[in-house]
Parts: sequence; C-alpha cells; structure tokens
Amino acid sequence: MNNLPAGSALQKDILEVIKAGNRAKNLTRQLLAFSKTSPQKPAIININDVIGEMHNMLSRIIGENISMVFMPDKDLWNIHADLGNIEQLLLNLIINAKEAMPQGGTLKIETKNHLRDTQGEDQKDQYQICVRIGDSGIGIEKSEITKIFDPFYSTKSKSKGTGLGLSTVYGIVHQMNGTITVTSIVGEGTSFDILLPATLEKVALPESSDEAVELMGNGEHILIVEDDIPILRMIGKAASRNGYKTSLANSAEQALKLLDSGILPQLLITDVVLTGINGFELANRITQKLPTIKVILISGYASDNINEQILAHQSYHFLQKPFTSFSLASQIKKVLSLSTAKQLSFLMIDDDENIRILMQRACHKRSHRFAGAGNITEALVQLATYSFDVLLVDMILRADDGISVLRAIREKGFSTPAMIISGVLVELPSEIQKELGIIAIVEKESRSIKVVEKIESYL
Repeated sequence: MNNLPAGSALQKDILEVIKAGNRAKNLTRQLLAFSKTSPQKPAIININDVIGEMHNMLSRIIGENISMVFMPDKDLWNIHADLGNIEQLLLNLIINAKEAMPQGGTLKIETKNHLRDTQGEDQKDQYQICVRIGDSGIGIEKSEITKIFDPFYSTKSKSKGTGLGLSTVYGIVHQMNGTITVTSIVGEGTSFDILLPATLEKVALPESSDEAVELMGNGEHILIVEDDIPILRMIGKAASRNGYKTSLANSAEQALKLLDSGILPQLLITDVVLTGINGFELANRITQKLPTIKVILISGYASDNINEQILAHQSYHFLQKPFTSFSLASQIKKVLSLSTAKQLSFLMIDDDENIRILMQRACHKRSHRFAGAGNITEALVQLATYSFDVLLVDMILRADDGISVLRAIREKGFSTPAMIISGVLVELPSEIQKELGIIAIVEKESRSIKVVEKIESYL
C-alpha cells in the first residue's frame, strides 16, 4: 500500500487484503484468548462501524437466499470492548441465524441506545446499547430455549456443529457485564437481544499523513533480531523506510556477534521466543554491554509468564504481534524519544549494597550516570572527584542518619542539591530542607525504576 502511487486502481484490492489480514489477526487473538495465552485488548469501538466493516463478509456467509437488513441507530453510543470478541459474537449469532433459515428468509440487525432503570443503583451502569439480531427461521421450542447457551448443546447433528457457538456468545456478553435474552416462536423466527455497557468516550481517530511524517527517524541505528526470516526482513524494511539504519540478525548468537564486530545500536528490537538464547536473555546481555540501549520486545504469544518478565524489566517495552508498519513506527519513535531526555548524574549514599546495585541498574536503563557510597567517607571522596546533579541520601543508616550525613557534606563546602530517600514517608521542617539544600523527599518503592522516575520528575 505504501509503495502504490496515489489513486492506483490496486489500492481497493490491497485494502481488502489488509482487512482480511486484520480479520485473521482478530480471529487468531480470539482463539488464543480461549486458550488463555493472549491478553484481551479493550478499545473504544462503535458496533455500527464493526458491522459495516464486516458487511461484505457476512453477506457471503449467509448466501443469496437470505436478505440482510441493517437498521443502525445513527447516534449509537460507543462501548469499551475487545474488537475480536465483538466480531466473534456477531459472527456466531449470524451463522446461527443462517442455519435457522435453510430455505432462505430475512436477517435483521438493529442497534439502538438504551437507558437502564437504575433507581437506587450506581448510575454509571445506566447507559447501554442494544444489539438485536433476528431471523425469520424455524424458531426454537420453549423446552430448548433454556439449554441453547449450554456448551456442546446443539439441535444439529454432530457432523454439522459443536454446540459451542452460542455458549461462546454467552461467555463474551457476560465477560463484558452485559446481558443476552432470547425470544422465539416456532415457525416464525428467533430474536437475540444483547445489552452492553456504553461509554461516552470517543473512538480514537485514525492516523493522518502528518502523524506519519512525525514518525520518521533521524538515522538512529536499530538492531533487529527475529528467527522468522520473512518477518525479519519486513521489520527491517519498515524501519529503513522510516529513516533508520538497521542491522538484522536471525538469532541471538548472530546478534551478539554483530555487537562484537563493533556496531553500536541505539535500539534493540527482538522477538521473545527465539531458538537457543531467548529474547529476554539477549536483551539482558546487550544492556549489560550497552547500558543506554533501548529495548522493544515483540511476540505473538503473551502468556502470564511473559507478562511477568516484562513487568520485572520495566525499562523494556512490548509490541504485540501482529503489528502494522504504523504501530511499529509509533513504538520505535516513542521508545527512542526517551533517550533524548536529560542525562543526569546521581550519587547515592546508602549502606545497603544491594539497594545501590538495584538503583545503579535502574539509572543505567534510564541513561543516567550513577555512583554509590556506603558511608560519609566514600561520599566525600566521590564528591571531590566528580560532579553530580543530585545527591540521594538514605534517611536511616547503620552508623548515622541521612540528615547528619548531609549536614557534614554541607560543612565540607559541597552544595549539590539533595533528595532524602526513605522507606517510610517522613516530613522535615521547611527551614531544615532549605538549609541543607533538600529539594524533595522520595519514598522508596519495591521497583527501583519507579524511584528513578520520581527523581526525574523533580529535576
């Protein structure tokens, strides 16, 4: 699409390919969600738009002997939902309607806003949307209506269905805190009414050409590691087209050899699941060699274990496969922009070596310089040798307290601004803070990177 000239006759065909790819992506994500290996991705969507996008596909599914009538509410409220779930819900209900009309008939899809009676309840659940899908088919016996949402229940023969379609719909609706009701008359047809919580938030606007210009790089060097060669080439081509220099590796071992050859990338993009050394281990090794390098992890498989590892490395960023060139360029620009932030120099005075090591790692990941001191003597040596932007002084030390240490530093003539770091929230009189040059009191957290981000906010 990007390489086609404006107004090309091929553009419509390529758009259909892209739409088909997106449908495949959403269907795969839905299958992964059922096997609990993929996180849901809720977004603000409008069901009218979703039905409009699916219209051609749905027309082919129901066939020529069924007429489809769509009656949308023009001012339909939006919902906060996973797009794949909504498409799955609609698809299952429409396939169910088709099979209820073997001789043909009419399929009606209607959307409208709905205000729920919330007297004495939380008003936030008052706004809903209603999606009604009705058919003029054979209908459902009263004795069967209470069973239709049961898993594996089906009135069809085993060769024609699993009985999971409507149970899937039921699960999706209830996962969204919605409700689904059925009305049916044998010989006249069936209607499903779905009520879903609405939101007054707006649907995000699509990217514009101006945004695409802003996403262009400035020749930054990116190391890309992916063992699927076509995907590796695609990512490399997309990055190059956006103005970046690229080095490509189809394994972690090849990536490490490239580093040994002397390349100095500013960004690492690596697949998480690699043969041999995995993406996390590779990222850890490379950041030890190049502390200022940024990292984007990519994967199509997002298990709880992977999510936990991402949280453990909060300086790493994550991009879910499959992604478009635009989303890739957006993530690259966002991550690389972090490297343009002011580089700071910290001296931390804390007698716990483990805490100093954790803070050092966090500072390096944020491209800051770090030095540690376990006592006042070591601190004075550091201050006499180097210049620092800020002192980080632990409030409680084994042999002393942070205020006394800071007072001794001031008496030696060092005026570097200071921050008190404390495991508990403390208050100091303003006159003491002013006298000792204390610009902030920062509470310790379990994650050092969060402490560094707090420090940055004050500077």
